[in-house]
Amino acid sequence: MRCLKNLVLMLVLMSVILPISAHERADIYVVDAWAMATLTTTDATPEAAMESSAIYFTIDNPAAHPIRLISAMSATAETITFREGEAVVDGITIPTLDSVSLSSEGIYLALEDLTMDLVVGDALTLVLTFEMLEETGEVSPDSELLEVIIGVPVLAEAPISHPVIAVASWARPTVAAIEMDEMMVTPEAMMTEEPVMAISGAFMTLVNRGESDLTLVSAESSVSDLVELHETQMEGDMMRMREVEGGIALPAGERMELRPGSYHIMLMELNQELIPGQAITITLTFDDGSNTLITVPVYDPMGMADMPHAADE
Repeated sequence: MRCLKNLVLMLVLMSVILPISAHERADIYVVDAWAMATLTTTDATPEAAMESSAIYFTIDNPAAHPIRLISAMSATAETITFREGEAVVDGITIPTLDSVSLSSEGIYLALEDLTMDLVVGDALTLVLTFEMLEETGEVSPDSELLEVIIGVPVLAEAPISHPVIAVASWARPTVAAIEMDEMMVTPEAMMTEEPVMAISGAFMTLVNRGESDLTLVSAESSVSDLVELHETQMEGDMMRMREVEGGIALPAGERMELRPGSYHIMLMELNQELIPGQAITITLTFDDGSNTLITVPVYDPMGMADMPHAADE
């Protein structure tokens, strides 16, 4: 619980003090992320047992300068380190226009002293901190730290890559961070017997890295009994939201930003509260019949309430 509150506080502070836009976060691609289920290791006695996990992903750096991943934080673990085998690694450098993959055979993120049991089907939020480098590999003197928040699914094996990736994603909470002190965050507390009288939205930048045009035609999520693709438009002085007809076009080699006031994924008839610091999974389906599972962290980077709108029947 303490670790989750710390993560929530960090997310709130980031939305207030960091001069980082969603576009800048979207310039770093963290793809194919996944976490292993909880592993329990013992040395000699049951008292020495330690629960741990590992996270793997690929970082693509399309920027014109090298970047370095220097730290990671999650509410699911007291300690996160970069490791290669048993050795601790001091950060990960990603050269310009290059990529680095974390895997069990190389460098990976080690989660130790887990605060909760991770089982297949769960999801977690991970905050990655990057610093900008000169071409020489030295830290740029005018560099500011860049925080990238991602969702990570707990899977039995590595996910299958898809031409469309989602970056800079987030889902709006239904519980304000200030309410966290009054809540006990457990799976039982998140689920309710009565329907949750709330809606939420998921926002992200979708990048089509394939060679063929695609159209996002539908989405679904286990936290919502009704998921629709919506578009928000101004009609006079009233903001109206409608379901998108025909889907959202994703031309090859281009990217589309789903953001408040424009295209977004609407999560209705929620069956649980969405609490800052959590993550949810959403399955995106495209017009070619393919689909991909994305994991979306729950937080509000704008630090403001939903904008009122009127929805058409």
